[in-house]
Amino acid sequence: MNWISRPTPLIIAGSDSLLKLPKYVKGNRILICSSKSVVIKKEVRELIKDLGSRNIEIFGKVNSNPTPQEIDLFAAEARDFKPDVLIAIGGGSVIDFTKITGTLICGPTKHKTLDLLLPGYHLNRTNQVIAIPTTCGTGSEVTPFSAVWTSKGPGKVSIENDELRPDICVLNGGLSSSAPINQVLYSGLDALSHCIETLWNRSRDEWSELFAANALEAMLRVFPRLLDGNCGVQDWQKMQESAMFAGLAISQSHTAIAHSISYPLTSHLGIPHGLACSFSIPTIWKSLNEKSRSCLTHAKLISDAVEFIDSLNLVDHVRRYASMSNLVDLIPYMLTSNRANNFIEELDEQDLSDLFQDL
Repeated sequence: MNWISRPTPLIIAGSDSLLKLPKYVKGNRILICSSKSVVIKKEVRELIKDLGSRNIEIFGKVNSNPTPQEIDLFAAEARDFKPDVLIAIGGGSVIDFTKITGTLICGPTKHKTLDLLLPGYHLNRTNQVIAIPTTCGTGSEVTPFSAVWTSKGPGKVSIENDELRPDICVLNGGLSSSAPINQVLYSGLDALSHCIETLWNRSRDEWSELFAANALEAMLRVFPRLLDGNCGVQDWQKMQESAMFAGLAISQSHTAIAHSISYPLTSHLGIPHGLACSFSIPTIWKSLNEKSRSCLTHAKLISDAVEFIDSLNLVDHVRRYASMSNLVDLIPYMLTSNRANNFIEELDEQDLSDLFQDL
């Protein structure tokens, strides 16, 4: 295979990564975006102290699964502050929210979130965006993608623009260690699915396969310990770094059918994204024909991951949010072409209906 790597952020990783960050921050007007549960963390308060006498504004009310309207309203306020630096501290929603905001507020023109979907629409971001994930899953800290959510159709709109890629990614596993168990499970599943969706992807290349396979092998060792509570800080660090590498993998390949299935489930039924994009993976894998499997370099690794996912009884988790009939009703929205077509086999609505019968 041939491949071309895309640019990656400066990555600062390890237990002292937050202490190292201030010397890389370029500017005096800093906007920190976070959620209510994260902005009060001790590590966040210490980071603010370490940033010194700079002009710092904090927005600690980022919601999960932000809509274009929410981002546009905030961007109008952020434009007045004129930040040199935007720092996202949180999960994927917080990071996506901040990435889009940083892009929208550059220049004199007032841009809208959905403008970024227009063909040829290009913005030159001039501020610095720093992503500090507090979960081990989305990979948004290194990707050129941001997700926004609506109540229409599939529900998820994925925006891709090179200006969305953060300038700096800070990985500190300790920030994830106090997360509730379901958040640990669902965010970890998101990272697992990114690896699997890369490895069975039509657009995979040696670069993306390398990151996905190595990240998946590491996660299969570490993730069970996180879920059992039998882990140390080094395990959180390894999981966070693996999720980042999974993000680099999907930056090349994009996601595939399991993510395509998931979008309306999160938007319309409120099923957490990591759960929604993972529970169908074992059934999808079992439906693959032998010819397709024989084309996959890492079929054994995928099989091991499927066995682990199977052991988690994810369908029971899904049923806490919706019945199988609720899911089936949304099949017409599950085949978004820019994701479903990445899968190594072509699937139609009847194929999805058959898959759900096997759950």
